[in-house]
Amino acid sequence: MITSFFKSFARVVAIAAVFTACGGGSDGGTTPPLPAPTVQSVSITPASAVLTSVGATRALTSEVRLSNGSAGTQTVTWTSGDATIATVSATGSVTAVARGQTSVTATVGSVSGSATIVVVTSQTITVMPSTATLTSLGQTATLTATLTAEVRLSNGEYERADRDVGERHAGRRDG
Repeated sequence: MITSFFKSFARVVAIAAVFTACGGGSDGGTTPPLPAPTVQSVSITPASAVLTSVGATRALTSEVRLSNGSAGTQTVTWTSGDATIATVSATGSVTAVARGQTSVTATVGSVSGSATIVVVTSQTITVMPSTATLTSLGQTATLTATLTAEVRLSNGEYERADRDVGERHAGRRDG
């Protein structure tokens, strides 16, 4: 009886050894690879930029995000929506060509992101009040600056844009 026990035990050990050597009874011991993550989004920084003269440049950067949440290393293709207003290089450098507004797009496969580019060539800054007199030590004056610019829209029309640049408190009178 002990002999038959040892024979049975030896058979079990032999079968276990065969299973282990063959990958545990699976389909050859290999697990199919996980699918590669896909491009989920492309974003551009900054999302908008204003160029204040023809020939002015601005560097844009892109970020590719994958379906697994990680950053991608894929190369993006840069394009300008209207190269008569602004061009973009293969590295994301935008150059103003003429007054107006356009978009710049970064694309990987079928996924893209875009940024708005505005080129202004006619602008003025108005400071109010135009003069301020400080008559004593420590006295301050509040000045407000407003930027006015003309922008050609994508439909060819021009729009005047006023933007309050902000208030500045200035002044110091020494002796």
